[in-house]
Amino acid sequence: MTYTFKSRATGSVTMNHDLAEQVMHAIGHEPGPTGVITVAQMQAAIYAISNMGTPDDAASVAAHTSPLLDMLRRSLAAGKDVTWGV
Repeated sequence: MTYTFKSRATGSVTMNHDLAEQVMHAIGHEPGPTGVITVAQMQAAIYAISNMGTPDDAASVAAHTSPLLDMLRRSLAAGKDVTWGV
């Protein structure tokens, strides 16, 4: 199963189930079939995602989350929420 993150400021980002749920926990959201990261929550979400992982796997996590981080940064600049669905 995958999660698809969407924003009116960018295209969509698809992420595997396990990583998407790790991201959601990191940003303080409960994983679920749908959800939203509001513009007000984005700066904290960017920080949390940027600091995910241990030193041993930080490069791997960064590589897999960079498209979502780009989406969040661009959405924040445009003032658009990011939603997700399964």
